[in-house]
Formats: sequence, C-alpha cells, structure tokens
Amino acid sequence: MIATKSEEAESDALEQSQTIERPDPILAEGQAQAVQNEWFIVSDKSQINFTATQNGQAFTGTFPSLRGRIVFNPEKLADSLAEITIDINALKTGSAERDQQAKAEDWFDTARFPVATFKTTSFAPGAADDSYVAQGRLDLRGVSVPVTLPFTLEIDGNTEERIAYMTSHLTLNRQDFGIGQGQWADEKTIGHDVKIDVQVTATDRPPAQPLH
Repeated sequence: MIATKSEEAESDALEQSQTIERPDPILAEGQAQAVQNEWFIVSDKSQINFTATQNGQAFTGTFPSLRGRIVFNPEKLADSLAEITIDINALKTGSAERDQQAKAEDWFDTARFPVATFKTTSFAPGAADDSYVAQGRLDLRGVSVPVTLPFTLEIDGNTEERIAYMTSHLTLNRQDFGIGQGQWADEKTIGHDVKIDVQVTATDRPPAQPLH
C-alpha cells in the first residue's frame, strides 16, 4: 500500500518529535535547587561599616549600598556562592569634607573605580554553631586580593518568608589595595588597619516588582 503525502509528513513529524532532546532531569533538579536556595538582599537593612584611625583617633564610616546574588545552603556549602557589589560613591563618614577626600585619586579614586566586588570561591563550616568561613576575592580600586570572610548566619523560618541575618568582622590593610597614596601612604595620619563589620539581611522571596 502506498502512503499518501500527508501520511508521510505525519510520519516524519513523529520521528522528529521522538528525537527531540529531552531536558536532563538531574540538571533540572540542580537548577531548581539553586533557585530554592537563592537569597535576595534587603538593601535598606544591609551595609558595611568600618572603623579607621585619623591622627590616632578612631572614626567610623559606612557603605550603605549593597547588591548582588547569594545562593546559600548550610547543608550544601559546595554549591553555595555569593557575588556582592559595593557602591563606593555612597561612602559616608560623618564628614562631607572627608567623604569628598576619600573619593579622590589618592584614596578610592571613585572616578575610575566606582564600585567594589566580593566573589566567593568556597565556603566551609566555622568553629561555632551557625558560623562559616567564606574564601573569596575582593576587587577594590582595581586591585584583586584574596580575603577570608568569617561570618555567622541566623535563618528565621517562622514567618511566611525565610529571613537570613549575616554578620562578619574582619580587618583589612588599606595598603593592600593602594588606598591612601603619596603623602598618605604611611600610617602617621591614617592607620593602615581598617576594621570591617558586615551586616546583611536577606530573604528567600524576590523583591516585589514596581507597578508601571
């Protein structure tokens, strides 16, 4: 019996449908898990504070603008990651004159380097409960430096959305990034060591989209 053209077309379509590559169920599961473990930064409740010394006297400042992507699961640290962007131009130290000086070429040089980024390379458990250690690289003022970031994490799952509270304390040397050059390179005026306090609040719900 000779097949008609319509029957041949239907047969070809059937063969093509059978050869279409199906999604890899393992890959799909991994992608779904990544989305499930994604956290969204609450910008008005997240900041980086720092303490430095000027002429032997301590002063504090803050970078109030953080954004980025966080995928974190305490049970799957190997699959966790974070990439955080810091707006250096948003720097506040309580002194408008000092803020302006800090953005100048000898310091953060925000005209060329308006943001800094921290990207993790690995996570490990810390010594205490709910503590962890992130290894990563901090790109600041055009310099990339490996940084160890110890932190504690509390996750509140008693509300409709889970809320994570992350805190970290570490000390950085401003010279590692070339911050404070020329007459500011020594520590007679501004100390080399800067204490950093990181506070991040994040939720497992994406922020609401603005109405148009």
